[in-house]
Amino acid sequence: MSERAPVEALEPEDFDAFIVETQAEIRPASIKIGGEIYTLPIGVPIAFTLMTRRLSKSEDPGVMRDILVPIFGAAALDEWESTSPFASDSLGVLMRWAGANMTSPGSMTLAEAAASVEEDEAGKVPANRAAKRAAAKSSKRTKSSGKR
Repeated sequence: MSERAPVEALEPEDFDAFIVETQAEIRPASIKIGGEIYTLPIGVPIAFTLMTRRLSKSEDPGVMRDILVPIFGAAALDEWESTSPFASDSLGVLMRWAGANMTSPGSMTLAEAAASVEEDEAGKVPANRAAKRAAAKSSKRTKSSGKR
């Protein structure tokens, strides 16, 4: 066998410069919570995307905390937990608003986020009712032929 000569790589493209250039004109959205102003990242952080997909079915407020940390930081979430500037059921509204406004700053108001979350909640079948329906479907007996 013959030995191959090392292949010289092309000059690397500068992804960091590309991101800076493409985001230079974008004004990020910001929100005031508990008297503090928080500026959202431009573009959705990878951690936010992965966490929302992985944990989308959970209704545990702790899970929502994990999803919001990449956006607002652990210190902000700790502060909100200790001062309670809003109820835990508002986390879904905040998450919906943040997701939309990181993607396209200014694209969704808090009222629109609340309506969107409410619409989603209205479309959900309560867990106990869904479980009963699933159990009823799986336990249906086949009809008897009538012969013994």
